[in-house]
Amino acid sequence: MKFLNSSPLLLPLIVLLSCRAIAFSPRYRGQSPQSIRQHSKITSSIALRVSNDLVDSSGSKISSSNGPGVSHNSSSRKIARIHKFARLPVWPVWQGVFLFFASKLFGQQVAAQWEDSIGGRVCPNFFSPIETSPFVLMVHHRHAFMNWDPIRYIQQTFFPEGFPAHPHRGFITVTYCLKGGMIHRDSLGIKQIYGAEERHGGRHVQWLTAGAGIQHEEMWDVREPDAKDKGSFLWTSSQELYQIWLNLPAAYKMSAPGADMLEAYAVKENSSAIPTGSTPIITSMDESTITTIVCGEYNGVKASVECPTDASIIRVQLKKKERNSPTVWTHNLPPSHKTAILYIRKGSIDVDGEHI
Repeated sequence: MKFLNSSPLLLPLIVLLSCRAIAFSPRYRGQSPQSIRQHSKITSSIALRVSNDLVDSSGSKISSSNGPGVSHNSSSRKIARIHKFARLPVWPVWQGVFLFFASKLFGQQVAAQWEDSIGGRVCPNFFSPIETSPFVLMVHHRHAFMNWDPIRYIQQTFFPEGFPAHPHRGFITVTYCLKGGMIHRDSLGIKQIYGAEERHGGRHVQWLTAGAGIQHEEMWDVREPDAKDKGSFLWTSSQELYQIWLNLPAAYKMSAPGADMLEAYAVKENSSAIPTGSTPIITSMDESTITTIVCGEYNGVKASVECPTDASIIRVQLKKKERNSPTVWTHNLPPSHKTAILYIRKGSIDVDGEHI
């Protein structure tokens, strides 16, 4: 599987999920997620060439120099079905409503760029368990909390800034922070603070096994402003994360619940064993791609988490090379994985000549 990118920016571009389920290949476009069903099986020998059409800060369209194409030694990949998932206004709700009307007046692309800057929306992506098992759900949050926003304090009186105590049972939640962080408390007496900021010490992912049952709360960590606002009288605390739900196999449904922190770990050439409780991060030799392995394996490097089901979760970041040459990221799916689910955080792609 290959991805090509020609963006001038380093982007949280792709989340790759793969598993055993039947051949189903959703691809999600940055701020207007869409899913695409794949009729033919995905094998480890597939080579999917994708060109990203991205927009830079000046609004210019950037296309990779290589055209899109698909080549492999079995059947061709075809798009069979496309779905859109709604982006809902939450924190702050007025910004989410503003972005909704902006998308109608100025188009989804403009609203997507504004959302990336100011936040205000959440996008739950509901999967079909029969087709995507064990993946049940992926939610993309992008929010912002301002100390100068009077509507925020009114909203707090009836809508908490986070998720008060609620139960889970029989599945796993994986929470991956891109900005800001979370404060977790649960019925086991565990309190965890994690996120993407310096104060979180690299602990950016939580792996929560609900198992036989757990009750917990997750509240946004808005204790400190963004780095650019530190020392300012008026400040913003930006928040962004992915949360992925995985169904547990029947044999693990009543396993002991628990919550583990995963810390970022940069893999070097002379690295030996991957430390327990870490997410290996692999940077290419030319620093054009950064691959973070939450679970599963990439390029011979295996994540420290032992997932009870055959699945992979990988985040990919790409940036432009010199002289406008396209950036290529390659991944061979394990032979047992029949499904690849891609969430494209920014930009758009071509699949077998069809633009999405």
